[in-house]
Amino acid sequence: MLAEVGTDSVTITWGLGEPVDVGDVEFFGYGIYYYDPTGNGGKRLGVRFGDAITAWVFDNASA
Repeated sequence: MLAEVGTDSVTITWGLGEPVDVGDVEFFGYGIYYYDPTGNGGKRLGVRFGDAITAWVFDNASA
């Protein structure tokens, strides 16, 4: 995973290798948490693999 932080953006590049055999599960995913240098602006970014591949961003401040 490569994270590039800009002034107003965060770019995440996922580099996945071979599929992982996790047995009989509905889905699996990868996620990271991101906070700015002051500890504010918490975000969780991730990708989920299942019947479809989806990407998402969760704003921790809204929870």
